Amino acid sequence: QLLAAIRELFSAWNWQQQMSLRPMYGAALGDVLTELVDDPDRRFVYPQSVWPGYVTAIELDYVGNVRSYTLEYSVTEKLSRNQSETYRYRKMVDGETFRYFKNDRPFDYGDGAVVVNPYGFVPAVWDRHRIGAPGETRGRSALHGTRQALLQMNSIFAHAFDFQRKAFFAPI
Repeated sequence: QLLAAIRELFSAWNWQQQMSLRPMYGAALGDVLTELVDDPDRRFVYPQSVWPGYVTAIELDYVGNVRSYTLEYSVTEKLSRNQSETYRYRKMVDGETFRYFKNDRPFDYGDGAVVVNPYGFVPAVWDRHRIGAPGETRGRSALHGTRQALLQMNSIFAHAFDFQRKAFFAPI
């Protein structure tokens, strides 16, 4: 029965396609947020990986469990054929509520601007590729240690290209 349940989740979550997203975000960017999305209409719960740049604030407890987080990003909605609206979407989640905002004002996206958290905990996981200094919530990417060398290489190439233009009198 357990294997059948795992097989069903593997198929329903499209895990074959999604399973590499979390490790890729973590390794390339240092961290990734995975939310558990509850879809009551379909009576289904599924994981959703969130681009770490959208996470503007996060609070972890002493063992790394998510206590609260804030997602924030720009959204452009097409209203009609040649009209669109761009606004700032924000979602704040803690153990007690889910709060939704549109341009820094509370906004009802369907269930209310403030929704009571039925779980009593934050349904999300904050994965970090490598944990940074004590007290840091952001992780370090796989390339973190080579950043200075990459910046120096970029500087050397920029100087070389500038010299080449000067040597051959190429127009800028």
